[in-house]
This record gives sequence, C-alpha cells and structure tokens, in this order.
Amino acid sequence: MIVAEIHNYQTNNNQKIELVWVPSHVSIPGNDQADRCAKESLSLEDIEPVEYSYSEFCSIVSSRINQKWSDMLRNLDTARYQIDPKIPNQTKPNHPCVAICKVATRLRTNNVLRDHQFNAIKCRCGHVATRSHILIQCTELKPARLRVFQQITDNLTKPNQTNDYHSTTNQQEIP
Repeated sequence: MIVAEIHNYQTNNNQKIELVWVPSHVSIPGNDQADRCAKESLSLEDIEPVEYSYSEFCSIVSSRINQKWSDMLRNLDTARYQIDPKIPNQTKPNHPCVAICKVATRLRTNNVLRDHQFNAIKCRCGHVATRSHILIQCTELKPARLRVFQQITDNLTKPNQTNDYHSTTNQQEIP
C-alpha cells in the first residue's frame, strides 16, 4: 500500500522520494547491550503486559538506572561516593560526537529545517545558499569551513573521555 502511495506521489508531483536508513544509535556505548537484552526478552514465555504511559515508563527506567549506578558507586573502593552520593540527572546526551553525528546525518539526508522553511536564501557572496554552496562551493566561507571541519576531525579522533577517566582512576566502566 505505502509503495503504491509513494509511486503515485512521485508520478503525480514529478518528485523523487529517497528512503534512507539512518542508524541513530550506532557506536553509542550501551546500545548494543540494550538491543541484545531487548531481543532476548522477546523469547521469554512469562511476559505480563503492563500498561504504563510512555513518560511513566521512561521515568521508571531512568530511576532504576540511577539506582544501579548509585549502588555501583557505593561499592567502589574510593571515597567519591561519600562526597557525591547521587548521580547527576542528565536528560540529553552531551557527548560532542552525538551532536556532530546529528548535524552530519541531517545534512547527508537532506533533513535540514532551513531548506524546508525558506526559498532562495542568499549567501553573503550573493549566490543562493544551498547546502552544496555553503559546504563546498562558496569561496568566502572557505576559512570558516576549514575551521569547522578541523574541529569535527579533532572531536572524532579524540579518545572516549569516559573511558580515559575510568582508566586513569582505576575505576570500572558502568556496564
């Protein structure tokens, strides 16, 4: 059904639709383990349906994860737990690589808000400000582009800061 709708839309509107799979959680620590656990749970026989809203479910999961981390910290041989007994709550991942990957994926998949909201925005050089123009062609933006690409390269080649912290303090990484 959906294939026919896409075909009709393309034919009637002279549009090209490209479906792209975007790996949203690739290389984020813990996701592979979470995926394995989710797949293993499908084979369990004694699953009881529990009705929670999405926000209630997220709250319960977050609370249990924080409790697990607190328990792990309490059992460490360091005195850090005595100083800071609670794990700080973070609602969004703040690893720079996540933000960079989001931007790169949006650019790669043509999912840029600016393109959908405005038509024919002009670059400061006078040309139409397309992604291609800004990221590749504009000579006036070349110095800024080089700086941004260098920062991206630097961030992508940095070792994982969390792992560095654990290896220098002889602590175990959170499973």
